[in-house]
Amino acid sequence: MAKDTLLTARIEPELHQAFMAAAAAMDRPASQIVRELVRDFVQRKQSQEEYDAFLARKVAAGLADIAAGRTYSSEEVEAEFAVKRAEALKRIEGASPEEIERWLAEQPIPSEKVMTAIRTAQRRHAKQAER
Repeated sequence: MAKDTLLTARIEPELHQAFMAAAAAMDRPASQIVRELVRDFVQRKQSQEEYDAFLARKVAAGLADIAAGRTYSSEEVEAEFAVKRAEALKRIEGASPEEIERWLAEQPIPSEKVMTAIRTAQRRHAKQAER
C-alpha cells in the first residue's frame, strides 16, 4: 500500500522523546509504529461499531418479542432449567472422569448444585482409583 499521506500531530516534547527512545530500543522506525497504532485504532473503532450495531439489533429483536407477547415468566424458565439440572445431575452420578471433563467442556457455567455433584463424583472416582 502506498504511503504518501502525511499525518502531523502535536505532542509534548517529553512524550516525543520517550516514543522515539522506545522505537529505537525496538529497532523499528517510528513511522511504522505510528501506522500500526493508527491501524489498531481504526480496527478497534470498527469492531466497536459492529458490536454496537449487533447489540442494537438484539435489543430491537428482544423488544419486538416483548411487544408480540413472546416472553416467558421466571417460573417457566426456572421449571425448564430445573429439568435440565436434574438431567445433568443424573448424568454426572454415573459418569466416568473423562465423561465429566467432556461434559464440562460442552456446558455453559454450571450451577453450584451441579458443581457440588461434579466434585463429589470426582472424589468418588479418585477414591476408586486409589484402591
